[in-house]
Amino acid sequence: MLLRERYILSYALKFFMVLLIACSMLLFVLQIFWTLADAKHSMGFLWKDCVMNFYDNFLVIIPFITLLSAFFVFSEMEKFKQISIFELKGISELQIFKIFVIFGFLCFLFSLAAGWFTPYQEEVKNIGKEADSLSVLTEKMCFWAENYQQPNTAENVIILVGGDLNIAYYAKKAIFFEKNIVLYDGNVAVGDRITQYFQQFAINTDFNPQSLLLYAVGFPERWTFFKLHRLLKNIASVGIKSKSDWIFLYSKISYPALNIFIILILFPFFYYRKSKIFIIAFSVTLVTYSLYSSGLSLGKAEIVPWQIAPWISHVILTIFFILYLSVMKKKMYNFM
Repeated sequence: MLLRERYILSYALKFFMVLLIACSMLLFVLQIFWTLADAKHSMGFLWKDCVMNFYDNFLVIIPFITLLSAFFVFSEMEKFKQISIFELKGISELQIFKIFVIFGFLCFLFSLAAGWFTPYQEEVKNIGKEADSLSVLTEKMCFWAENYQQPNTAENVIILVGGDLNIAYYAKKAIFFEKNIVLYDGNVAVGDRITQYFQQFAINTDFNPQSLLLYAVGFPERWTFFKLHRLLKNIASVGIKSKSDWIFLYSKISYPALNIFIILILFPFFYYRKSKIFIIAFSVTLVTYSLYSSGLSLGKAEIVPWQIAPWISHVILTIFFILYLSVMKKKMYNFM
């Protein structure tokens, strides 16, 4: 990388870090005030909610900070005629723009890494409270539990298995493992007839019971991409195939990738330089966020395939960039 490229890239990264820290501090203060307002109804300050909401908002603003930093650097370069100087030296706008794309890629890696450190990943719903009863219905097994306090343990359990779900297991406690379920202090019934009493009994399965329970009582949306991917594949084996969950899974990649694709919005300003570029950029950013959210909503509503839903905004930005680039090349060719 040449000296001028390192200079532009380091300048953009400095802007990014300063803006990110400033916006994060503002978000954190606002989040504390919002949580304090909720504390009046919850009779206590909800620290976990405060941390989780701040973390979620932090991830949301990263693409916006990326684009804003790029426009700051571009504006400064335009202010001091650096772009014109580069052009006089034979360096094209596209070559300069490539530096901003590299900057977007680095921001993508940062956003992707930030998504791996979600707080309270292993937390169980209603932990520390009186948990609600739990029921799960699948093609291979149905179970009901009166209580749960751990991600792999349930109490006062009824489990139905068999071809017609005609075999019932009743137990005071059940521990869910990857290949089986171990029951304690219960009995086995076929129809209305009890056939066996036991102190400990293992039900072997051809699926992952532990993943099934984790899906029901945990917070899978807080997990990393690979861990959530394994969970969704495991529960798909028992007939649970939620398209919303798969859309959310791939949004863990597509949203950080927005840091790269949103940089494409900057490209037209190399040829169409206006004094109010920040107003235009802000408006286009809002449109991009709207496109991304709309894509997810269309996928969840099954209007578009769920595989495409998280990438609709990326496709639109790419098509816009290719069309604009082809138009500009055609104009330059006609001019020559």
